[in-house]
Amino acid sequence: MISRFYLCIPAISVFLLIRPSAAEAQEDPSGSRPVIETQGVSFSVPNTATSGIDYNTPVTTLTDAIERSYLTDPALMAERSRTRASEYRLVEANGAFGPRADYQLRYGYQWDRADIVSDLFITRSGWSAAASVALSQPIFTFGRLTADRRQAEALLKLQSALAREAEQETVFQVISAYIGVLRDRNALQISEDNRAILGQQFEDTKSRYLAREATVTDLRQVETRMEFAQAQTSIAKGALAATEADFRASTGSPAGDLAPPNPLVVPPRTLEDALRIAENDNPLLAAANAREQASRAVAAGAAAARAPRVDFRGQADLNPVSPYSNERRQTGLSGQVVVSAPLFDGGVLAARVEQARAANDADWHLVDRTRRELAAELNQSWAAWISQEKALADLSAAVDAAQSAYQGALEQQRAGFVTTLDALTLARELLTARSTLNTLQADTYISRARTLRALGLLRVSFLLPDFRNGSAPGHRNGPPLWGVLNPLTPLFRQFDALFPPPVSPRQSRDVTDPLDPASIRTQGEFAERPAD
Repeated sequence: MISRFYLCIPAISVFLLIRPSAAEAQEDPSGSRPVIETQGVSFSVPNTATSGIDYNTPVTTLTDAIERSYLTDPALMAERSRTRASEYRLVEANGAFGPRADYQLRYGYQWDRADIVSDLFITRSGWSAAASVALSQPIFTFGRLTADRRQAEALLKLQSALAREAEQETVFQVISAYIGVLRDRNALQISEDNRAILGQQFEDTKSRYLAREATVTDLRQVETRMEFAQAQTSIAKGALAATEADFRASTGSPAGDLAPPNPLVVPPRTLEDALRIAENDNPLLAAANAREQASRAVAAGAAAARAPRVDFRGQADLNPVSPYSNERRQTGLSGQVVVSAPLFDGGVLAARVEQARAANDADWHLVDRTRRELAAELNQSWAAWISQEKALADLSAAVDAAQSAYQGALEQQRAGFVTTLDALTLARELLTARSTLNTLQADTYISRARTLRALGLLRVSFLLPDFRNGSAPGHRNGPPLWGVLNPLTPLFRQFDALFPPPVSPRQSRDVTDPLDPASIRTQGEFAERPAD
């Protein structure tokens, strides 16, 4: 009877390991999106087919474009998955402070033959089963486990910052594509207006030529400009088609009758305030700091590996008295506190410590490099935005003046006071002014977005505060009931954290901190933005 029971144990164990869990088969009762749940971490996966949005419907507002891209952009979704993977790593690091139990089941056959004297031997054989459970609990590791946990926390910060930067990149691409479509549609309209103007002028010049009031040279001049305008219109159509393709790639939907974009609000009034905001909110700087903290934790863990560690180990065994039968059995329990430490390793651990410290020093210098790049990016985008904002009013006045001058030239041409070449020159100046104003309006809006990106504010939560994606956060500290099942784990965690120094952002070692407001080199009119 006992033998049959032990024969069933391995089969039951294999069945429990390969049986699909209830969580793997769980589905949302509404049927709108599948739910994945693993080891206490659950998150919903957006189902674009049933999320209530028809992605074949053209986009008409910038808000819709941002929302659709936020929900479906593959690069952004990949960063979210990487963030969840980093959360699991933190769960793993926290779980290392708790106990670990392993079981082992054995069932086997043994055959022996012992010679007694010549031509006389004894043969014994039989089946037997055994089971054992081993328990281990780290008590004090001199910071090994704490360093692993701090490294996991820093890597989670790093990945979260990279996910925020990916979100900013996605939003920036959507804004650029949206503004690009508006710009190229306006450019096409300007080209068609210019072609219509030159076509009308060609007809007027042709009538004057037939009436012997204009020369053939005047007619050919207007015809040349008209054909050139036709070529420019064809080029503008091609540019618009390419921009609309980029728009669909960014949002997943075609561009419809686009409304004027929502105004982008830049909170800081001065460049000094902008530098302070960027230092706290820019995700690339946060990622550089997190990478340095992670490598510093690696260095602390390498140093702790040279120190002793204290563990509790226990074991329970159920073995047969004889390896040939299960008729009689013996049970054993053992427990011990084990202190272990490396004695001699040929300098391997010391080399690892120095290697980790050198890598951390490199990451520290890269933080300073990131600060320089951030300051340069913010100064450039801020100055470009302010200068473009101030140029808009002047260029708008220039367009009005060019339009008035061209209309007056047409009247004077009919009266014979202005030549055809003069009128064509004014028409070209009008085209240049309108095209430049159209490009500048698009560039100004994109410069605002670029400034918000440098500040770290080009994110959905800032631009669309009422938008909610409905994603459920993961459990970063461990599975449910972890503290109930392991009441001493928090105590061991605090005890182990006595030796490694806390990991916090380090001060810049750059000779001139570029994010220090005192280091601002932008002077005069670019130091403060105009009022909205």
